[in-house]
Amino acid sequence: MKNGVNMNRLRFFSFICLVFGIVLFFWWPLSHWLYPDFYHQLLGFLPGSYQDSMVKVIGTCGLLPVFCLIVLSISNKNNWPLVVATSVFSFFLGLTFLYLIVTGKFPKGEYFNVILSFFMFLFMPILYYWSRKI
Repeated sequence: MKNGVNMNRLRFFSFICLVFGIVLFFWWPLSHWLYPDFYHQLLGFLPGSYQDSMVKVIGTCGLLPVFCLIVLSISNKNNWPLVVATSVFSFFLGLTFLYLIVTGKFPKGEYFNVILSFFMFLFMPILYYWSRKI
């Protein structure tokens, strides 16, 4: 143990953050920049029902959680504020997806992004705390 921290748990947290960050990079930013038609078709959008310029902006917004996850995977410092910021962002992103689905502006396939966002909201703080528990 280093400074009262279980190193195996810390490595596990770092690994999960790295894998999740890489997966999210392909799922949100890259999909919206490079293959938006495939992404939107996969989630049930009708062709031409979305603006390409807004899709690119959304892809850029996806960099925030990716960046936070990569930083959390690399840095073994006390990064509780970054975990909180990522978690809060994920919560409101999930609520936004949910609102757009309920109001009929997004197809039901977007529930996947709701689940993904709420998963990050719930499990990032739990995993972070668990990784630092003796």
